[in-house]
Amino acid sequence: AGYRASHRLAAVLPLVEKVLVSGVVDSGHLVAVADADGRLLWLYGNRGVRNRAERMAFVPGALWSDEAVGANAPGLALRHDVPVRVRGEEHFLAPAHSWSCSAAPVHDPLTGEVLGGIDVTGRGTAASDEMLALVRATALLAEAELRSTASGVLVSAASGVGGPHRLEVLGTRRP
Repeated sequence: AGYRASHRLAAVLPLVEKVLVSGVVDSGHLVAVADADGRLLWLYGNRGVRNRAERMAFVPGALWSDEAVGANAPGLALRHDVPVRVRGEEHFLAPAHSWSCSAAPVHDPLTGEVLGGIDVTGRGTAASDEMLALVRATALLAEAELRSTASGVLVSAASGVGGPHRLEVLGTRRP
Protein backbone atom coordinates (compact mmCIF):
# COMPACT_ATOMS: atom_id res chain seq x y z
CA ALA A 1 0.00 0.00 0.00
CA GLY A 2 2.86 2.37 0.82
CA TYR A 3 4.59 1.69 -2.48
CA ARG A 4 1.38 2.33 -4.41
CA ALA A 5 0.58 5.53 -2.49
CA SER A 6 4.05 6.95 -3.12
CA HIS A 7 4.27 5.92 -6.79
CA ARG A 8 4.27 8.84 -9.25
CA LEU A 9 1.35 7.31 -11.18
CA ALA A 10 -0.89 7.62 -8.12
CA ALA A 11 -1.18 11.31 -9.03
CA VAL A 12 -2.84 10.48 -12.37
CA LEU A 13 -5.35 7.90 -11.13
CA PRO A 14 -8.26 10.38 -11.09
CA LEU A 15 -7.56 11.15 -14.75
CA VAL A 16 -7.32 7.45 -15.66
CA GLU A 17 -10.57 6.79 -13.83
CA LYS A 18 -12.37 9.67 -15.54
CA VAL A 19 -11.07 9.10 -19.08
CA LEU A 20 -10.62 5.34 -19.36
CA VAL A 21 -12.16 3.41 -16.48
CA SER A 22 -15.56 5.07 -16.68
CA GLY A 23 -15.93 4.05 -20.32
CA VAL A 24 -14.46 0.58 -20.62
CA VAL A 25 -15.20 -1.37 -17.43
CA ASP A 26 -18.93 -1.39 -18.12
CA SER A 27 -18.21 -3.18 -21.38
CA GLY A 28 -16.53 -6.12 -19.64
CA HIS A 29 -12.94 -4.90 -19.67
CA LEU A 30 -10.34 -4.36 -16.98
CA VAL A 31 -8.08 -1.34 -16.66
CA ALA A 32 -4.68 -1.93 -15.06
CA VAL A 33 -1.96 0.52 -14.10
CA ALA A 34 1.50 -1.01 -13.68
CA ASP A 35 4.89 0.25 -12.55
CA ALA A 36 7.94 0.28 -14.84
CA ASP A 37 8.79 -3.31 -13.89
CA GLY A 38 5.34 -4.57 -14.91
CA ARG A 39 3.94 -5.01 -11.40
CA LEU A 40 0.20 -4.34 -11.43
CA LEU A 41 -0.48 -1.55 -8.96
CA TRP A 42 -4.16 -0.79 -9.57
CA LEU A 43 -6.85 -2.84 -11.28
CA TYR A 44 -10.33 -1.59 -12.14
CA GLY A 45 -13.23 -3.66 -13.38
CA ASN A 46 -16.48 -5.34 -12.58
CA ARG A 47 -16.29 -8.00 -9.90
CA GLY A 48 -17.12 -10.88 -12.27
CA VAL A 49 -14.41 -9.92 -14.75
CA ARG A 50 -11.88 -9.41 -11.94
CA ASN A 51 -12.74 -12.84 -10.52
CA ARG A 52 -12.07 -14.38 -13.93
CA ALA A 53 -8.76 -12.50 -14.18
CA GLU A 54 -7.72 -13.72 -10.73
CA ARG A 55 -7.60 -17.27 -12.14
CA MET A 56 -4.61 -16.24 -14.23
CA ALA A 57 -3.08 -14.11 -11.41
CA PHE A 58 -3.93 -10.80 -13.09
CA VAL A 59 -4.29 -9.04 -9.75
CA PRO A 60 -2.75 -6.02 -8.00
CA GLY A 61 0.75 -6.93 -6.85
CA ALA A 62 1.33 -9.52 -9.58
CA LEU A 63 4.34 -9.13 -11.85
CA TRP A 64 3.26 -9.08 -15.52
CA SER A 65 6.57 -8.30 -17.18
CA ASP A 66 7.20 -10.34 -20.30
CA GLU A 67 10.22 -11.88 -18.53
CA ALA A 68 7.91 -13.19 -15.79
CA VAL A 69 4.87 -14.38 -17.75
CA GLY A 70 5.83 -14.21 -21.42
CA ALA A 71 4.13 -12.18 -24.14
CA ASN A 72 1.44 -9.80 -22.86
CA ALA A 73 0.61 -6.19 -23.69
CA PRO A 74 1.64 -4.54 -20.40
CA GLY A 75 4.98 -6.34 -20.34
CA LEU A 76 5.79 -5.73 -24.00
CA ALA A 77 4.74 -2.05 -23.88
CA LEU A 78 7.07 -1.45 -20.94
CA ARG A 79 10.00 -3.46 -22.33
CA HIS A 80 9.91 -1.90 -25.81
CA ASP A 81 8.56 1.53 -24.76
CA VAL A 82 5.76 1.51 -27.34
CA PRO A 83 1.97 1.08 -27.33
CA VAL A 84 1.17 -2.55 -28.13
CA ARG A 85 -1.73 -4.98 -28.25
CA VAL A 86 -1.81 -8.74 -27.80
CA ARG A 87 -4.70 -10.90 -28.93
CA GLY A 88 -5.80 -14.23 -27.48
CA GLU A 89 -3.30 -16.95 -28.27
CA GLU A 90 -0.51 -14.44 -28.87
CA HIS A 91 -0.19 -14.52 -25.08
CA PHE A 92 2.43 -16.92 -23.83
CA LEU A 93 0.36 -18.15 -20.86
CA ALA A 94 -2.39 -20.59 -21.80
CA PRO A 95 -4.83 -19.14 -19.20
CA ALA A 96 -4.53 -15.77 -20.98
CA HIS A 97 -5.53 -17.15 -24.39
CA SER A 98 -9.16 -16.10 -23.88
CA TRP A 99 -8.10 -12.49 -23.19
CA SER A 100 -6.89 -9.64 -25.38
CA CYS A 101 -5.19 -6.44 -24.28
CA SER A 102 -3.81 -3.05 -25.31
CA ALA A 103 -1.19 -1.16 -23.30
CA ALA A 104 0.92 1.98 -23.50
CA PRO A 105 3.85 3.25 -21.44
CA VAL A 106 3.69 6.45 -19.35
CA HIS A 107 6.87 8.56 -19.22
CA ASP A 108 8.32 10.92 -16.65
CA PRO A 109 7.97 14.38 -18.23
CA LEU A 110 11.36 15.53 -16.92
CA THR A 111 13.55 12.55 -17.75
CA GLY A 112 11.59 10.67 -20.41
CA GLU A 113 12.03 7.53 -18.31
CA VAL A 114 9.19 5.00 -18.32
CA LEU A 115 7.29 5.28 -15.03
CA GLY A 116 4.82 2.51 -15.80
CA GLY A 117 2.00 1.69 -18.12
CA ILE A 118 -1.74 1.67 -18.65
CA ASP A 119 -3.51 -1.44 -19.94
CA VAL A 120 -6.99 -2.52 -20.99
CA THR A 121 -7.61 -6.25 -20.83
CA GLY A 122 -10.78 -8.11 -21.76
CA ARG A 123 -12.57 -9.60 -24.73
CA GLY A 124 -11.30 -9.35 -28.29
CA THR A 125 -12.30 -5.69 -28.54
CA ALA A 126 -9.63 -4.87 -25.93
CA ALA A 127 -7.08 -5.23 -28.76
CA SER A 128 -8.98 -3.19 -31.36
CA ASP A 129 -7.47 -0.20 -33.15
CA GLU A 130 -9.86 2.07 -31.26
CA MET A 131 -8.95 0.65 -27.84
CA LEU A 132 -5.22 0.91 -28.53
CA ALA A 133 -5.73 4.55 -29.55
CA LEU A 134 -7.76 5.23 -26.39
CA VAL A 135 -5.13 3.64 -24.14
CA ARG A 136 -2.37 5.59 -25.90
CA ALA A 137 -4.33 8.85 -25.55
CA THR A 138 -4.88 8.17 -21.85
CA ALA A 139 -1.13 7.60 -21.38
CA LEU A 140 -0.39 10.90 -23.15
CA LEU A 141 -2.93 12.70 -20.96
CA ALA A 142 -1.32 11.14 -17.87
CA GLU A 143 2.07 12.48 -19.01
CA ALA A 144 0.56 15.94 -19.49
CA GLU A 145 -0.96 15.75 -16.01
CA LEU A 146 2.43 14.81 -14.54
CA ARG A 147 3.92 17.90 -16.22
CA SER A 148 1.63 20.08 -14.10
CA THR A 149 2.42 20.58 -10.45
CA ALA A 150 0.78 22.52 -7.64
CA SER A 151 3.66 25.01 -7.62
CA GLY A 152 4.03 25.61 -11.32
CA VAL A 153 4.26 24.14 -14.79
CA LEU A 154 7.24 22.31 -16.21
CA VAL A 155 8.37 23.85 -19.48
CA SER A 156 10.76 22.18 -21.91
CA ALA A 157 13.73 24.27 -23.03
CA ALA A 158 13.73 25.51 -26.62
CA SER A 159 15.74 23.24 -28.92
CA GLY A 160 16.56 20.98 -25.97
CA VAL A 161 19.25 23.38 -24.69
CA GLY A 162 19.60 23.56 -20.94
CA GLY A 163 17.11 20.82 -20.06
CA PRO A 164 13.65 21.36 -18.58
CA HIS A 165 12.82 24.51 -16.66
CA ARG A 166 10.25 25.18 -13.96
CA LEU A 167 7.98 28.17 -14.28
CA GLU A 168 6.77 29.29 -10.86
CA VAL A 169 3.36 30.93 -10.80
CA LEU A 170 1.56 32.87 -8.11
CA GLY A 171 -1.00 30.93 -6.15
CA THR A 172 -1.88 27.28 -6.18
CA ARG A 173 -4.33 27.27 -9.10
CA ARG A 174 -3.16 25.50 -12.21
CA PRO A 175 -2.88 27.69 -15.33
